Amino acid sequence: MYAIHDTETSCPGNHIPAMAVVSYAKIDDLRRSLPAPKAALMHRVEVTHYFPFPAETVFAAWLDQDTVGEWLFATPEGEMIEVALTPKVGGSYRIVERRADGDILHTGTYERIDAPHDLEFSFSVPHYDPGSVHVRIHIANVADGCNLTLTHEVEEQWLKPSTHGWQTILSNLETTLRHP
Repeated sequence: MYAIHDTETSCPGNHIPAMAVVSYAKIDDLRRSLPAPKAALMHRVEVTHYFPFPAETVFAAWLDQDTVGEWLFATPEGEMIEVALTPKVGGSYRIVERRADGDILHTGTYERIDAPHDLEFSFSVPHYDPGSVHVRIHIANVADGCNLTLTHEVEEQWLKPSTHGWQTILSNLETTLRHP
């Protein structure tokens, strides 16, 4: 795909060997002819948790600036150092926990807020991955409480840690709601 020019005809007086002068005019054509990089294969994380509370109570906890830092992205060894929520469509959240490996930022934008049943937001943890995922929460009333189902797509390497992480977060939410 590269054009090789003879130095005697293309570069008079130049003493560069003939094979050393390369025209890169075709590089753009070559790039366009290559297949696009494949997108990473995504896997669905789906976690369902029963809460012995009404949907309204569970939903409100996701948008409560005063308590969300007690359970959302909180780890036993970490210290929550920043919690900032703007709970409206287009608003953002920013939760930072100090951990052994540094200050870990969890951030995103609220994309859908339909109380008390549906919440959707983007989610990013730049310390571990520069990408962002879409998280969907659906809360359905059931006898004596509600079921919360959380789904999002992740690359394979994040499937197990994400599933475990969300299970822990939902358990932490239940504990927080039990002990206000």
